[in-house]
Parts: sequence; C-alpha cells; structure tokens
Amino acid sequence: MKTLLFVLAIAVTLTGCCSVWDGAPWCDDDEPGHPAWPEFYGADPSRAKAHGTLGWLYMPSYEAYADALVQNGWNAVMFPYLGCAENEVPVASVLPAKYWAWHDQNANLKARARQFLDVMLSRKIAVYIGITSGNFEGVCGGEFDDDWFRRQVQFFVDYANARGSYEGMILAPVNELGHSDSAACYGKLRHWHDIANQMWPGRKLWNGDGGRPHAIPAGWEGVQYTIEYHPQQAADLGPAGCLIHNDGPINISLWNDGGRCLNVDVAAPYYQKIRNSGRGYAVFLHRFDGDIDIAGIQGMAVVQ
Repeated sequence: MKTLLFVLAIAVTLTGCCSVWDGAPWCDDDEPGHPAWPEFYGADPSRAKAHGTLGWLYMPSYEAYADALVQNGWNAVMFPYLGCAENEVPVASVLPAKYWAWHDQNANLKARARQFLDVMLSRKIAVYIGITSGNFEGVCGGEFDDDWFRRQVQFFVDYANARGSYEGMILAPVNELGHSDSAACYGKLRHWHDIANQMWPGRKLWNGDGGRPHAIPAGWEGVQYTIEYHPQQAADLGPAGCLIHNDGPINISLWNDGGRCLNVDVAAPYYQKIRNSGRGYAVFLHRFDGDIDIAGIQGMAVVQ
C-alpha cells in the first residue's frame, strides 16, 4: 500500500496537483497567483506548517515522527542541529561553550543528523536547519571562530552534494542575531551570514534584529533569504510572507508542561490566525528527551 501511495504521489505531483501525502485542506494550488504546488511545499516560509523540538537527537524513531507530521498536514520541521539536549547534563550548564564544542566532535550527532534529514526529505518534509543562535552569551567565545562556523555549514553542504540537491533544505545561519546576549560579538555573527552566503547556494532564513526583522539586509535580495520572525505578543504578526516562530511570553500560553507539549486549545486558533494572514508558522517545543507530542501534532491538523 505504501508503495502504491508513493507512485500515486509522484504521478499526481507531475500533473501539477497536490501530492497525496499532503492531502490537506490548505492545498490551494488553484488559488489565483499561485503556481502548481512545489514538491517541497513547506520550503516557502509564508506557507510552511512546521514542527520542531530540541530533543530530535533522542527520538527512537524518526519515521514515526515524520509519518505523524505527514498524516496531520505538516509540511516542514525545525531542525536545531546544535540545540538538541544531552540527557545526562543540565542544558543551562553546558550551552553553548561546552555543549557546542561537544557537538562539533560528536560523530553520533552527525550520523543521526543524516538519518533525520534522510527521513524528512524522503517524505517531502522541508527542513529548516538552525546552525547557531545569538541568544547565548558564550557564542562570543574564541573557540567559536569563523573556521568553527565553516565546519558546521560544510557538514550540510557535503550532505546536499552527496544527495545531489539542496531542495527542501533551508539554512538558518544565526538565529536571533542582534540579541543582547551576544551584542559584544555582533560583527562576528553577522559575518557568519556572509560565510553562509558563499558556502550555501540554497534557501536561507534571516532572523536578525534580535529575532524580529522586518526586511532582508540590502544587497541580499538575490541570495534566497526570507524572514523568520519571533513575536513577543500574539498580536504581532511581523512582515508579510514571513515564518512566525513562537517565542517569549507567547510560549506560556501555547505550551503545557513547561514546553514539553502543545496546548492545542490555545495554539490552534492562534496559528490559524497566522495562516489566515498569509504567513507560515513554526511550532517549537522545549523538550529535551526523545518523546514526541503526538497529541499536539494531531490536534493541530485542524489548522488550515
């Protein structure tokens, strides 16, 4: 049956209609001004329905996670490459200096990252790849120099080249660039975007201005950048066509159990408002184990 569905999905996609694994009511390729639904629909931030969790490294089954997303209308995932949690160590004590350095030398992390990407991309789930973040003071440390950053990007460049395509992968070089925690090394982090521009020819996310940018930096219009926006108030929808990523005080109402689960009763109408405004959204949980919030994933199927 899975083989038959896969063949049908390819056939339907080639005819310009929605692929059967998307099968969601927000399939609107017949809307005026919209081309046929692309293979990686969630790669367009304005139309993404993305899910993410810090505990991706410890999920027992990426297939189960991906299948739950597809079956409930999600088309993208947030992938915090260096944000997953080491179970044995409290996160606050190791992020980022010790923790990121540990990740950089961790072969298991890289093998699991390849597996994660393989599973998501094989199901046409777009992947938003987060490399670093400006909201940790330790990122200004000397061990995180340009060569360190190049190594992180090169890992994904090598993966894309081996795969033969950058399609479906969107790189976020530095989340929350301009955050007060890393103000002392703003120039370094801003330069990392220039490095990413040179190394990564695919799509990228801009999340500058402390996480709430309203425009792409001048001169970047041709570099395939789009905006990720972290609102602090529910009424703030950011610029048109952006990707809204839950953050700050908003999380208190959207989450249950300290960020381990989604409060669907509150989240569904909030994200529906975002979708109705012509923006995409990313639901992100702060759970550091490998458990999957299946109830939240299923509950958000109502959001179109």
